[in-house]
Amino acid sequence: MRFISFCALFLGLHMGIWAQNTKTIYGRITDQDIPKSGVSVQVQNSERGTTSDAEGKYSISAAEGDVLVFSHIGYVSKEIQIEDVTQVLNVSLSPEITELDDVTVEAQRLNLQEQLALEYDSNPSLIKTAYGIFDKRSAGYSLRILEERHINKSALTLADVINGKFAGVSSFCNTVTGYIVSRMRPMPTIFNQGLPIYDIDGQILTSLPCGLIAPANIIRIAVIPSTAGTNRYGSIASNGVIIINTNRYGRYKPKPAETSYTATYAQDARPYVSTANYTTTKSLQKLADPDSAFTALTKDVMGYCPNYHFALDQSLLFAKHWNRPDLALKVLDKTDALFQTNPEALKAKAYLLEEYGFMDEAHETYKSIYRLRPQYLQSQLDMAQSYLTVNEPEKAMDLYMRHKYLVSEGLFKTDSTGQSSIISTDYTNLMERYEWNNGLHLKTTKTKTKTTASNARWVLSWNDGEAEFDVEFVNPKGKTYVWSHSLDGNPDQIRYEKELGLSATSETIDGTLPGTWQVNITYLGNKKLTPTYFKLIEYTDYGTPWQEKTSQHFRLIEKGTKYRLTRLTITQTPAGNTGGQ
Repeated sequence: MRFISFCALFLGLHMGIWAQNTKTIYGRITDQDIPKSGVSVQVQNSERGTTSDAEGKYSISAAEGDVLVFSHIGYVSKEIQIEDVTQVLNVSLSPEITELDDVTVEAQRLNLQEQLALEYDSNPSLIKTAYGIFDKRSAGYSLRILEERHINKSALTLADVINGKFAGVSSFCNTVTGYIVSRMRPMPTIFNQGLPIYDIDGQILTSLPCGLIAPANIIRIAVIPSTAGTNRYGSIASNGVIIINTNRYGRYKPKPAETSYTATYAQDARPYVSTANYTTTKSLQKLADPDSAFTALTKDVMGYCPNYHFALDQSLLFAKHWNRPDLALKVLDKTDALFQTNPEALKAKAYLLEEYGFMDEAHETYKSIYRLRPQYLQSQLDMAQSYLTVNEPEKAMDLYMRHKYLVSEGLFKTDSTGQSSIISTDYTNLMERYEWNNGLHLKTTKTKTKTTASNARWVLSWNDGEAEFDVEFVNPKGKTYVWSHSLDGNPDQIRYEKELGLSATSETIDGTLPGTWQVNITYLGNKKLTPTYFKLIEYTDYGTPWQEKTSQHFRLIEKGTKYRLTRLTITQTPAGNTGGQ
């Protein structure tokens, strides 16, 4: 009964969140910092719109959930979804460039399938099938693809990999028959059992043993749920097709294939240093001792504290400059009114509280965010992780199970890009690290022999949904892979995150390439003139009984500067090593 009541409450909050009143969104539109006039600003799928003036300024009424479209002839259009806290949106437009060169012309001469084969390794929109390579960008029907970096390689079966990754698709291993059972909406009837077929590396199967394919060997997964997309397969595909690409036959390499890590690291990242940015903070540093500074701050400043960024800076001063986390906490307590109804402010506050070591206070802050944003996937992630931090894994598991139920019932948004797989990975990690009795209550911590290579996982989250940045991963060979998080570099990513209410990404590495890894970030702004706060969680020996977690926060406001967030040395642990902590 309690679970049903929770779901009813969640659904009410989820549906009601979009019934908010309109508010005024305003900002300035530029082209390389030069004001751009005449830019159309339109609320998507409505008649509401305006244009920017001679100074590039605009204002428009919109509601949470609306999408603003910024467009101008000769420029790449941008779409930005309005969130609960959105008020200022300063937008930079980029000229639209059409490339016409010999390389493009030559590429058009290639056979289409040959060209797609050449692109396969680097193009996540492609999937290999029994009928050639399909491209979801030009498919003309629903073709959803889960790329390799979002596949849980440590899952027990293929069913565990598929389940929860695609909207309307469920999958489990039938332990009685030993075969995978997958379902696609609409749900089956008495006349139609609703079982999809499987296309495994071009081999079509109507049934699939649970242990036939190891998740570690999967490169890409796709789902075609519609009849229009399954015509080539015939009537046996009337209930959909699940396509699996594995590394069984290797990758198509007519030329030396490029991997994700291709560029050479330029050694251009600066060490991150937290700096004060407010005049008051700098003046307080000149006082003799922290207690005098706190008295001065309380007397002269707190009464007209301008915004939550100011309060966070003063708190950081006492924590970092004087090593007085107790006074840092008092600053946050005295400025609590600045945070109460702002989930972005609360998230930044929680990051600092965790860094100061006040885990219970951070836990209560995450609860406040959850109440404000129950429909956000990020709220589920943060709340579950916070339960683990305060040593309540049963409640974390309860939250994961509620989320799985809401997704299965269509009450919680999900997508096919793998972004919601972050929570699936966290769920699997919790299941693997503990033994559970019936009812999913914690029984006892697992004791295992350490026989696998060292591995690590990074989870980067941020407090502002409008934040744009590039994350650079540097491997031990000095090669880099850059993950773009910007409207110019990766607009689909931003759109999916807004739809899911997600503000995090993760990367997992194993011991197959031992040595020192590095993570860098280049901040690109947040469409406002305020800082963005980041939290980086670093796991070592991920997924084992020896798993350890550390976290640190970063305050970024300077655009274009590359900072080093962390360095981590991974060592290959020989099989049979029984050493523990």
